[in-house]
Amino acid sequence: MANQNRKYRSLLNWLYVFALLFIIGLSMVAILSLIHQTGDAIDEELYFPEDKDNPDQLEYADYVASASKEFGVDEAIIYAIIYCESKFDPEVVSSVGARGLMQIMPATFEEIQEELGEKYDVDALFEPQINIRYGTYYLSKMYERFGDWEIAFAAYNAGPTTVSKWLKNEAYCQDGKLIHIPYAETDKYVTKVTGMVEKYKDMYENETEES
Repeated sequence: MANQNRKYRSLLNWLYVFALLFIIGLSMVAILSLIHQTGDAIDEELYFPEDKDNPDQLEYADYVASASKEFGVDEAIIYAIIYCESKFDPEVVSSVGARGLMQIMPATFEEIQEELGEKYDVDALFEPQINIRYGTYYLSKMYERFGDWEIAFAAYNAGPTTVSKWLKNEAYCQDGKLIHIPYAETDKYVTKVTGMVEKYKDMYENETEES
């Protein structure tokens, strides 16, 4: 009987140890996830569009300013889209084929060329000046169509046809505003772009105050 009691207590001890290790493991996962999220936030706070360590990016300021003036889109919005789409990598290609700084699809590029009366090879999307100009034009069209920047950001990510369907669904839209975005990726994208727009606006305000 005494041996059985000892075995029983030993089993309980092992179960206690396993339970403790399991709880510690869950805590570590939560901590690592928090660290990852915090790291992303720090990375976004410290990133500046005119990176003095990267001379190529100094040219982007002129391209962004020109496109902003031509199509009436705030520079902070353009920078935010570039950051969220490519983190200023002009040669990036997505898994679905979107290209360049503002991740423009070749089919969209063709449509914009027809509207602007211009003609380029698809590889021109890797040229920062062209990509920024065309991406900004497309952003301006999304805002012109929907009249709301958050909806325009959603359309830039998910496509205007999809967003138009959401706006007709009361489960997603009320009073002309998207209250729920059913695509998790697009929902996260809109939140991130909106946040980055504010970061860039704050940065420019601080630079103005200092100068």
